Amino acid sequence: MKKEPSYLFLCGCARSGTTALWELLVSEKSVLIGLERYIHQVDKSYNLKPDLYDKDRFFKHHKSDNHFPDLDSNGKAGNFYRDAMSHWEDAQYKGDKLPKLYLHLEQHFNLFPQSKLIFIFRNIFDVAASFENRLANKQNNWKRGFRKAVEEWNTSLNAIMPYLKDGRVLILNYEELFYGNYDVNRLQEFLSIDLNGLKQKLNKMQAKHKAGRGKQKLQVLKPLQVHYISNNANFEAYKKLSEPVIVN
Repeated sequence: MKKEPSYLFLCGCARSGTTALWELLVSEKSVLIGLERYIHQVDKSYNLKPDLYDKDRFFKHHKSDNHFPDLDSNGKAGNFYRDAMSHWEDAQYKGDKLPKLYLHLEQHFNLFPQSKLIFIFRNIFDVAASFENRLANKQNNWKRGFRKAVEEWNTSLNAIMPYLKDGRVLILNYEELFYGNYDVNRLQEFLSIDLNGLKQKLNKMQAKHKAGRGKQKLQVLKPLQVHYISNNANFEAYKKLSEPVIVN
């Protein structure tokens, strides 16, 4: 009898690379996780349930699930959902990318006790600049600036700290993953699956990130914004999360 797939969830402060991480992971056919498939179920209160990840429900869109009109309109994920339906039975992991899941970790692990979770974090200055960049774009409905970036960044780091040595949780640094020499074996060991194909995808994404870094038009932080961030961001938590950890 075929083993039931395990649950895998991704989270992290907004503008910290959760979507890039999702894109990397779903390049493996054995990993079928939604792109904010049930984001409305965790934004404020926690309403996730295991049966939401049954095949029939996963591919049946409800207005209460997220802010997309249907699955096909979900940006990068439209093609993913169409493709995923055909190889759902081959998945070793199913789950979701839900940035604010970090707000509900205790409740989440009570309901999904054997699930795995990957938390990604990024340096606060780029996060804040990205918040400001979105704020300056009048074509979207983004209303959060650098102060909100610091608040959410601090909250996310504080939320994941108690799980630093939890074997169900893998903590990734955005810069190390996409700009450094990240060892994919760490991710492979965490998920206990073969990720040889993912290594090639990561190499391509790293090259793209490095090439695009100089072309990025992030909103330049003003001196007083940098001053505020420097005095209010929780750099001690950032340093702690960046240290090598021996997992229980």
